[in-house]
Amino acid sequence: MIDRINPKEVERFNRSRIDRALGRSVRPLGMQRFGRSEDNPNRRRQNPMVGNILEVVNWIQYDSVSFGQSAAFTKTTLFQTPIGQAGKTLADTNMTQAGQLQSPQKLDILAIRFYVSNNTIPVDVQNILQNVSFQLFVGTKPMWQGPCLWLTAGCGFYSPSVAFTTAGLGLAGAGEGAFNTSVGVPDQRSVYSLTQVLTIESTEAFSVVLTPEHAFNMAVTLSLGVGTTIYVGLDGELYRGVQ
Repeated sequence: MIDRINPKEVERFNRSRIDRALGRSVRPLGMQRFGRSEDNPNRRRQNPMVGNILEVVNWIQYDSVSFGQSAAFTKTTLFQTPIGQAGKTLADTNMTQAGQLQSPQKLDILAIRFYVSNNTIPVDVQNILQNVSFQLFVGTKPMWQGPCLWLTAGCGFYSPSVAFTTAGLGLAGAGEGAFNTSVGVPDQRSVYSLTQVLTIESTEAFSVVLTPEHAFNMAVTLSLGVGTTIYVGLDGELYRGVQ
């Protein structure tokens, strides 16, 4: 008596033989232990993010750039170098990815701040404010542009037009003037507030470009020419996933 051949059994046998020849596992899908913990196979791994829920926090997304004494002020694109690259730390930037927010995050920008180091000498501050343009891009579209002089810091220390000589401080270079400078009043309300909320969506490209429209070098003034560090801050509300 000849047994009847089941075509499905033949197909299943041939498929398993091919899988074995190729070194593939032939365990049924239910035996693959997808999403299960290695230390406890009966416990499924948890997604660290709570689905469809975001929390909102006050936030400043910031980045910085430095120029040394006598250095040329070159065109600079900010928010492109995250922490851990090119020596940047949390003191320099809070970017964790190049040119975008990590997912799931979005930022509603309410104000822009522009800080120039307080030990920058006045001639350098004036060159930066008057000769450098500021452009904020979301994607490839400019969302704000103009000379840096429209922007203020809203932070730092403040001393109104102080000028004194290093001789009075007991330092070398007697007779040289010493200064401290600020961009605007160091009051958190003294920033450039937007009339409309500007939103940067999750993983959407954005940048700030500083361009010297008239070329200049940072000053060389013996001990007083120290160059500068510039910070750009995007103030607003950050929406991020709940963990």
